[in-house]
Amino acid sequence: SYGITAIEDYALGRCGKISLTSLPSGVTSIGQYAFYYDYDLALTSLPSGLSSIGQRAFRDCTSLALTSLPNSLTSLGKEIFLNCTSLPLQSLPANLVSIGENCFYNCTSLQVSHIPATVRTIAVQAFLGCWRTSDWDLTFDGVPTSIANNVFLHNEHLTDIYTNWYEGDVANAPWGATGAEIHYLSREITASFDEIPYFINGEAKTVRIETVPSGCSFSKVSGTDIEHILFDYTTGQIAYDGTSMNETSGSFIFEISKTGYDSIQLSFEVAVVSEYSTARKLVFYDTLDSLA
Repeated sequence: SYGITAIEDYALGRCGKISLTSLPSGVTSIGQYAFYYDYDLALTSLPSGLSSIGQRAFRDCTSLALTSLPNSLTSLGKEIFLNCTSLPLQSLPANLVSIGENCFYNCTSLQVSHIPATVRTIAVQAFLGCWRTSDWDLTFDGVPTSIANNVFLHNEHLTDIYTNWYEGDVANAPWGATGAEIHYLSREITASFDEIPYFINGEAKTVRIETVPSGCSFSKVSGTDIEHILFDYTTGQIAYDGTSMNETSGSFIFEISKTGYDSIQLSFEVAVVSEYSTARKLVFYDTLDSLA
């Protein structure tokens, strides 16, 4: 390797029939435009200690055969692999933080199926026109802080994107992937039940289902046909006016729903027995957002 540690800007760009399959093991940096338009460049790997690649370094290297990139790379800059139509890349560096503008533009043989958890930013058109040969799924292992609005433009075969966040947490969805189904994490509303005694004293009192998470909607799905089911949006309480329950029992199913959450159905029952009834106090809470 003759002690080579860097390939300078424009070093081997437009060199026609250059057909290297490997680089010296000591190379830690590749400059901008270093190999651009080298159509026969057929690298199958890059040095394990490589820490930087300049913009457009491999642009239009249509024979590039890399299946992976060194984990020492933390950023991939502008148009590094643009138009590398034979690039069969299967994975991205495990420590990658940013993916630059047009980085994999028109890499029609790309086989990447996971975006590493370390990735924080993905710039405009980074993956434009990549997945074209067959239907493809893409999974985000982490939660980026920024994804540009047209990152996945013209990816007709990108059918499913699996995220590691809730709907609305990352802006610009669907990020250009208009034909893909976006799978978000599910927010769940759960409930706990505490039985409480309820004194009647000759006439029924009010029974309440308390603490409904902010922003939730409430509806009675089924149950005894009693008109006095109330929901107080000011206090966030669901109430039943017990006067119409005198001398009987009420059994209901309620549904609590909220945009971006999985709705739940809960049963609620009031039994009038002598001078007492047993009501169930329902306390709703969100497992992650502590909405109660």
